[in-house]
Amino acid sequence: MKKIPPVFSKRAFWSDDVTKLNKDTDGTYIIARVFDAGTYEDMQEAIRYYGRSQVERALLDATDLQSSTIAHTAIWLDRKPEDFRAFRRSQLNPIPYATF
Repeated sequence: MKKIPPVFSKRAFWSDDVTKLNKDTDGTYIIARVFDAGTYEDMQEAIRYYGRSQVERALLDATDLQSSTIAHTAIWLDRKPEDFRAFRRSQLNPIPYATF
């Protein structure tokens, strides 16, 4: 039985040409974008299509996630922020804060 392809809002992919994304081979990128910029419904759609274990793996392996995404998915997945590749990567090159 063939899976029904996911349908995501334009909010998650405002900067991408979604016709060029392959739902299967670009899954990690799609999942990261959905959790960073999508709606709650987009997140539910990603979980429905990819499954919880693939979503978890994609979020843990993503190289670039917003800190708020890491914070709320760490709680949802019962993980520490340090478990996320994006968190560890951000700690290597912290953004310097300007003082005024």
